[in-house]
Amino acid sequence: FGFLGHSFEMAENSEKTLIFESEFIPFIEEAKGYAKDFLITSGGQKNRNYVQEHVEFQNIPLWMQEILLDPQTSGGLLVAVNPDYVEDIMKELNTLKVPCVVIGKVVEAKEHKIIVD
Repeated sequence: FGFLGHSFEMAENSEKTLIFESEFIPFIEEAKGYAKDFLITSGGQKNRNYVQEHVEFQNIPLWMQEILLDPQTSGGLLVAVNPDYVEDIMKELNTLKVPCVVIGKVVEAKEHKIIVD
C-alpha cells in the first residue's frame, strides 16, 4: 500500500488525523529523479485511487506524492507515540543506532484522515 496506504490503515478506524511534514520524510534520493521523470508504478496509481479521498496534499509536488504512494517502499516502521514519550524513545533508539525521525503528529479528526504538508 505504500507509505500513505499503510498510514491510512492506521488512521481509518480512529477519530484521529495524521499530519505529516514532508520535509522530514526520508526517501531514497534517486527516487526523486525517477518520480520527476514520471517513471511511476501502476501499483502507485492504484494506491492513489485507494486513498485519494482521504488524503489532503498541501502544496506537495507530484514527485513527492508519487514517492509516498509507491508500493515498492520497503523502508521503515511507522509508529505513533504519545508525545510525552517521544524524547525518551528517540534517545533510546539513537543509543541503539536505529535510524529514526519524527515526521509528523496525530491530531483530532479533521476532514481528511491524512494531511501531508
